[in-house]
Amino acid sequence: MAFSAFLIVFGWPSGVCLLANGRPLNVRTQPVPPATKPALQVGLAAWYGPGFHGRRTANGEIFDMFDLTAAHRELPLGSLIRVTNLNNRKSVVVRVNDRGPWGAVERIIDLSYAASQRLGMANRGLVRVRLDPVSQTQAPALAARGRNLPPYGRGTVSH
Repeated sequence: MAFSAFLIVFGWPSGVCLLANGRPLNVRTQPVPPATKPALQVGLAAWYGPGFHGRRTANGEIFDMFDLTAAHRELPLGSLIRVTNLNNRKSVVVRVNDRGPWGAVERIIDLSYAASQRLGMANRGLVRVRLDPVSQTQAPALAARGRNLPPYGRGTVSH
């Protein structure tokens, strides 16, 4: 089951977006609303890091390969997603802060180096993963239990 498109970005790098309901949103100053319905996606994941470390991501922040972040083609920027490695059942929660993967139709997500380490896939090319959304109501409970919630990074975007 694939994710449906939630927003269309225009005017980048100004950060102005148009949500699926037609309301304007500035991703630099307003939090992105959570996905309204549960979704599931299964496919291949890869990781990226050294070649992009220090560059700007789609939401305008500086990419840090040591943060728990990811690039996805369609999910709203700022979404929290639980990624589970289907080979070893390890999982990590990442924040979508970039667009991609590009040029590889078979990949559904590109993970930061830190996320790939948590999943035990840093030494592998591609790994089969499952993506599950983390709701805004689940996030505080995960943090209270000491789960690995991604920070909003050291970039230029404040939330």
